[in-house]
Amino acid sequence: MARIPPSQLLSQLFGVQGGSRPGRRPAGEPAGPARADVLELSPQARAALEALRKMGAMPEVRQEKVAALRAAIAAGTYRPDPREVARRLLESGALDSE
Repeated sequence: MARIPPSQLLSQLFGVQGGSRPGRRPAGEPAGPARADVLELSPQARAALEALRKMGAMPEVRQEKVAALRAAIAAGTYRPDPREVARRLLESGALDSE
């Protein structure tokens, strides 16, 4: 599964597009007081950002589970239940034709 960068995912979730840049002031016009930019996130955006941070900290593959399965296969002790495999394939929709 390909990973989507968090910034792109947030843009897709909230329909954010690139902002417009303010125009330049005409020559000779005095500069006003400097203002700081402020970004205010909605509670939904904060929750989505926190979820993305947590997902980013998770490994893509559970290495301990993979290692255990490799060891069982190498030892010849891995015996998947064919009915369980078939049931999960059917439930996942992996066999559905498009």
